[in-house]
Amino acid sequence: MPKSAVAVGKQVLRDLDLTSGLSFKPLLNGSLMDTCISAHGADFRERLLPPDLTLMAFCSQVIGKEQSCRNAVDRINSDRINAGLDPASSSTSAYCQARSRLPLDLIKSLAKGTASAQEDLAPLTWLLHGRHIKMIDGTTLLAADTQENQEMWPHFHWRPTRSMGSKLKA
Repeated sequence: MPKSAVAVGKQVLRDLDLTSGLSFKPLLNGSLMDTCISAHGADFRERLLPPDLTLMAFCSQVIGKEQSCRNAVDRINSDRINAGLDPASSSTSAYCQARSRLPLDLIKSLAKGTASAQEDLAPLTWLLHGRHIKMIDGTTLLAADTQENQEMWPHFHWRPTRSMGSKLKA
């Protein structure tokens, strides 16, 4: 039996967290990353921590069990060592400054673009009659009716109590 989308998502997060180095590197490389960085003015001068590398470290930091900046810097250095480069300083200052320079709109558009690309790759077994489903919350609130309203609008014989309801949609 195929795994549910939730089960697959949880497994992916576990796998990403267990990966040494920059676990998001295979997912965030490519033209989408370059396009988003250029579109949002994140073209910084050549640095040890360019926007793409900083964003990959930040994503790994957010989903990891150990969410410290120190761990993010350790992941960056692990990735550098795996690539045959010397490790950078273990100080978190440069990483924290680089992270603060990331435009929020860059992160938003990259998240939307990545989600859209991943949705297009969803297996057919995850679709409902071949369609992608958008979830909408249909919360219902009920409150007891007032005596004044009950006198003005009497109850039907088959409905002994009456509630005033409101429906909220998110």
